[in-house]
Amino acid sequence: VERAARVVEGTIGTVAERLGAVLSDAKVLKMEHAAYEKLHEEVRDLLTWWGTEHKRFRDVFLDWARRRGAPNPVQLFQSISTSPLDSISARSDEVHALRSSHHRLRAVLADVLPDGSVDVPAMDAAMEHMRTSCEDPWDLSREGSAKWADARGSYERAVDSVEGRLAADLRERLEACKDAEGMFRVFSRFSPLLFRERIRSAMKGFQADLVRNVSEAMDRLQEKFAHKYEGA
Repeated sequence: VERAARVVEGTIGTVAERLGAVLSDAKVLKMEHAAYEKLHEEVRDLLTWWGTEHKRFRDVFLDWARRRGAPNPVQLFQSISTSPLDSISARSDEVHALRSSHHRLRAVLADVLPDGSVDVPAMDAAMEHMRTSCEDPWDLSREGSAKWADARGSYERAVDSVEGRLAADLRERLEACKDAEGMFRVFSRFSPLLFRERIRSAMKGFQADLVRNVSEAMDRLQEKFAHKYEGA
């Protein structure tokens, strides 16, 4: 029974090693986004399937171990290390989160501010630096994980700088507005970026001004109609 447990553990290590090699060869940080999303979905399907089958195997293993009279079969099963696949799964989620966030923010920036008010190429430069500083995010060694962490940190700082300039641009536009209509136009233009925390904060800071401008506009409109009917 102990030997069987070690065979299973070895199989997990082999699967993780081969999957990591496939992902390394794919150069996921350089792939077109659509192709990357397809690959990621396939990887998630594989890992989900593995998780389901591992749970089924647990029941079979425990039953077989008990029949063989093995002591502490639950403890024996728990000793089977799944960390190689767990590490790949965790890194896969990190890479996907970064690529998805980058793709979404860049696409929205290009759509919301096509005039280049915010330096969209800075997003491309940040990702390119990420690619060159960490060529293989699937290197799960201590050194490889350190490179991945450093590259992520550098990328996030670059994106934070872009987001800071964007928030400043938004504030300038709102401060320049003369009335509620102008503020509504700015809010409408920047609303696709509300998924970014700094943009939400910048907009929130002007909500009181917007409410006051709307209230004043309503008062003027009401006064205008009052004078009109008084004159009639």
